[in-house]
Amino acid sequence: MLAVVLGQAILLAGCGGAPWVDSRREAGTQTTWGESRPDRPVICYDPDVTSAAQLQAMAEQECAKTKRHARFLGVTRWQCTMATPDRAYYSCQ
Repeated sequence: MLAVVLGQAILLAGCGGAPWVDSRREAGTQTTWGESRPDRPVICYDPDVTSAAQLQAMAEQECAKTKRHARFLGVTRWQCTMATPDRAYYSCQ
């Protein structure tokens, strides 16, 4: 049984997920508890699947909501989910 669970975990770890903006909220509230803010988009992604150009495009789309452009700030590794482990930080300017 343990071997099956470990095997599934290894298989899932190899499957990269689609990048997403970390702007999670509690249902019915406006306050986010995810890392992202309107002036500072944070995108969770798998570096093996998502290119820098894709990240920049997602950040630009978020910053366009406030009529600004995205500037890359940096990355933290293994700070998001297992399928999308890294976070890219941007600033809207």
